[in-house]
Amino acid sequence: MPQSCAIEQSRGAGKREQGFERNRGRSDRPPAGSRRQLLLVQLMLPRLANPYSGQTDFAQLARDVPSFAAFLQDGHSGRLTIDFQDDAAVRALTAALLERDFRLRIELPSDRLCPTIPSRLEYLLFVLRLALLTSEEPLPSTLTGLDIGTGASAIYPLLAIRTAKSASSSSTSPFPPLKMLATDINDHSLDFAKRNVVANDLTEAVQLFKVDAEGATFPEEVVNAVEQIDFTMCNPPFYDSHEEIAASLAKKELEPFSKCTGADNEMVTPGGEVAFVSRMVEESLVLGKQKIRWFTSLLGKYSSISPLVDLLKSKKIRNYHVHALPPHGYTIRWVLSWSLQDKRFPLDSVGDPDAPSTPTSAPSFPLTRFLSPATLPATYFTPPFPSSFSSRDPLEHVRETLDEVLRELVGEPIGASAEEQGGRRKRRRVVRSHEGGSVVSGLEWRWSETAGESEGEEAEEREVWIKAWRNVWSRKARRASTHAPSTTAGEDGSTTTSPLLELRISLEVVSSSSASPSASPPPPRPVSQTKPQPQAKLTLTWYRGFDAEYPSLTGFWGYLTRKVGERVKALGGGTEREAEEAGEGKGRKRRRDEGGEKAGEVEPS
Repeated sequence: MPQSCAIEQSRGAGKREQGFERNRGRSDRPPAGSRRQLLLVQLMLPRLANPYSGQTDFAQLARDVPSFAAFLQDGHSGRLTIDFQDDAAVRALTAALLERDFRLRIELPSDRLCPTIPSRLEYLLFVLRLALLTSEEPLPSTLTGLDIGTGASAIYPLLAIRTAKSASSSSTSPFPPLKMLATDINDHSLDFAKRNVVANDLTEAVQLFKVDAEGATFPEEVVNAVEQIDFTMCNPPFYDSHEEIAASLAKKELEPFSKCTGADNEMVTPGGEVAFVSRMVEESLVLGKQKIRWFTSLLGKYSSISPLVDLLKSKKIRNYHVHALPPHGYTIRWVLSWSLQDKRFPLDSVGDPDAPSTPTSAPSFPLTRFLSPATLPATYFTPPFPSSFSSRDPLEHVRETLDEVLRELVGEPIGASAEEQGGRRKRRRVVRSHEGGSVVSGLEWRWSETAGESEGEEAEEREVWIKAWRNVWSRKARRASTHAPSTTAGEDGSTTTSPLLELRISLEVVSSSSASPSASPPPPRPVSQTKPQPQAKLTLTWYRGFDAEYPSLTGFWGYLTRKVGERVKALGGGTEREAEEAGEGKGRKRRRDEGGEKAGEVEPS
């Protein structure tokens, strides 16, 4: 259901050309799992960019769509504009943009809201990226979306189909065929929606449903029309009453220069958008387990975010995110997304690759306190490397140390240096390998190479992708592994078909003076030592695993960082074994004091 008539489409016409280069990975063979999915989807992401990045050139638009020329008038600085208080001019602008940029011809009734193209497209692109990045297959055979309250224009289904087709025809990686379901409670709106679908020859791609205003938000006849729904979209009525609309206008939350012609069912609902989206959350508790992968809704009021996030937490839903859409004009909107399935929200990849990577697009509306700890990356800083450690690259040392810890967990042999074989006490060296473990061992991993920072620089293995098929890191699991053979079967004898956890750990060398204050503080340096020592920064990103496995994730992360930290610390004095024994001794004392072992918490970056 469209939310307001604030006009943002006066801004933006320039195409964005830059590609998505967040991960410049290369490997000697095709990668697997989440990494392969990211690389393949990134081929399509540059084609999923919003073209409205600056002010619209109305003169050029009138040349492209001659029928729009009648609404032009002189504006500031000699630029042509339109009268945003003129409802006909606003509708002509929307129609012209759709015709020129998407080859869509739509009929917009004068008693219904006129959709604003730049902001609607921003929401749509966000949802399409989310669906692609979290699909079960790197390139799914098809995608299905559901628009709740499609309105008279059916703008989201029409834009979605045209955008997907355009991305597929202009990309080296084909965009999967897209089907859209759309619902509305109003006969008048549905009549126009049907006309617009038919007029654009999209009846096979868009299916419309009349639903009961007092019934379920996701009726059975709608969700059962397809095997699976990959994403839902919703632009709910923002307000609880007409009095609230008047108060909002008085506070200038709506643009005073735009004329509003929305019907009551498009603007007002009992309880406002909080009550509407709350019903969606309640229904998702059942539908989200199998039928629907991602639920999303646009939010028009910043005050709505807190109660809805609190509701998700009370339902033990950790896989959620609040995203601020890049503003167009003066309007700011947010998207609330949540899922009950095991593909995690891809925080580092889902946004527009050309948009600033900030948690919110407006400093006056901070989002940090609404972010889920299970969605945010976790960071760990090792102790500083000693000044005497100058013969080797710290990044290489941490890479080998982490690989060694993983091999120890699955019982793989670790090569010893010649000095160690001769009796000298020296750190063991890992046999260099790009991968290790197996499904049978319960843990498998693969190192991926990233290009150097400058041209000609040698590539380094700075990230490892890990699949954990079962818990092999807890003390109970490590003790059991010495007495029983490994297996991937569940307690009921069934075979495991998906990993318990899938994650990525990225490595980076930083100066001890630039380490995050949230990390464990390094030991104090002597006053005479003024040169900052290098530290390794480990960053964890969770890609797969149900919410119930969050304690397993924190336990695994705690185990890995403790082992790596102990072995880096051992470089500064004493032996590695002494450091490990000291750590184990502290652990035994802590268990005696607390009466058991507790899993560590992930510290968000």
